[in-house]
Amino acid sequence: MNKTLLRILIRAKEVNKWVATKHLVDVLLQRSILLHFEDQGLLFVNHHQEKDILINF
Repeated sequence: MNKTLLRILIRAKEVNKWVATKHLVDVLLQRSILLHFEDQGLLFVNHHQEKDILINF
């Protein structure tokens, strides 16, 4: 996992917030990787109608 993404997710966990993937343009995210981490129980992925895909650690 990218170190920048990891820092963002840890900070979001500390403040109990979800992160919209549309704000992570600079971080290369692949949907298959997100789904793999979700299957492993490492990430929570929420498909939101207005805010696209939200992730939480």
